[in-house]
Amino acid sequence: MVRSSLRLMIERIPGYELVSSHDSSADALSVLPGISPAIVLLDIRMPGQSGIECARQLMRKMPAVKLVMVTAYLEGALIAEAFRAGAIGYVVKPFKPKTIAAALDYANRGVIHLEGAVSE
Repeated sequence: MVRSSLRLMIERIPGYELVSSHDSSADALSVLPGISPAIVLLDIRMPGQSGIECARQLMRKMPAVKLVMVTAYLEGALIAEAFRAGAIGYVVKPFKPKTIAAALDYANRGVIHLEGAVSE
């Protein structure tokens, strides 16, 4: 449900295009390096390995990619680990379309961004 909602949100944001969507870290890691997206949105909890481990591997394969974690997890240790893994943004569910638009804009500009209860 969240992935389909996120897909609809991104499709409606001017200047951004959803180029792929994946069910697992393994799938994302096999496809994303071949298409080299500018920004990747990841959840911390994904089937198989975590989104944080996926982020680490993506950063090794695609050092210029901007990673934004989109997750329900507010634990400080996870947030810190996500940024150490290479994330530039962190958005907490539930979110609104303007939240995703802002996260994409910040990431596109290379600006570190926390949104939701994390930033309060």
